[in-house]
Amino acid sequence: MRGLPEVRRAALACCAVALSLVAATACGSNGKSPMNTAGAGGGGAAATTQPQGGGGNDMQSPADNGMGGMGNCAAPVKTTISESVMGGKDAYTFKPAKVTVKKGGYLSITNKSDEVHQLVTTTDSGISNDIVDKKETQLLAFPTAGTFKLQSSNAAHRAVLSVTVSDEDSGCTAPNDTINLTEKTGMPDVYSASPKTLTIQGGEMVNVVNKTDEDHSLKCTPDAGIGTVKVFKTESQVLMFAKDGKFTCASVQHPGAKVTITVT
Repeated sequence: MRGLPEVRRAALACCAVALSLVAATACGSNGKSPMNTAGAGGGGAAATTQPQGGGGNDMQSPADNGMGGMGNCAAPVKTTISESVMGGKDAYTFKPAKVTVKKGGYLSITNKSDEVHQLVTTTDSGISNDIVDKKETQLLAFPTAGTFKLQSSNAAHRAVLSVTVSDEDSGCTAPNDTINLTEKTGMPDVYSASPKTLTIQGGEMVNVVNKTDEDHSLKCTPDAGIGTVKVFKTESQVLMFAKDGKFTCASVQHPGAKVTITVT
């Protein structure tokens, strides 16, 4: 389910109903926001590092799954990063280019372009820098009312979004549970996840924090309906499970980093 100071892939979330970092953005490791940049690389939620490569993750909103706003939490507002050719050059845009989000609510960003986008805001919106991988969907939480410009930090493929955060409360709260991906250096390095087991309710949000020096692509078996979630190093993402069941979610690169999640 893109970096950073610790993020957000966080700051991944009342939102995507599948595991989605989501996106987005997300709950950063810097503690500014409840999520990281919902799903990246293969999907997920936010970050502040400069990653390479891509992945995919399909996150669904509560409304997509007939779950409404999941209690009192407003369903995430959706936007997409698209790519077209203008004047012989690639151009990147958000569609729609203007959105309104309730305070504390989430913005779901799907990257349909061929570039990884590290997102920043001007004026401080209270979120961490978020990285949205190719084909990824991420959730970003906006805790502060106001009008902000959210844009790609790289001018070569910059997309710009105007975000208005209203004073109306979204009813969303930060995730209660956090999964930490950790590393013990040695020969070889040992990667693990804590806690080893977790029980949550359907639609409940979980924050995933990557505290290692490696990117991790999280994949759950059996299929949890979220695809593969990319969590970049030092990134945090907010994930959500829509399906009930027992799932083992492990790093594709380092299978020892795994957690068993029971969704009731």
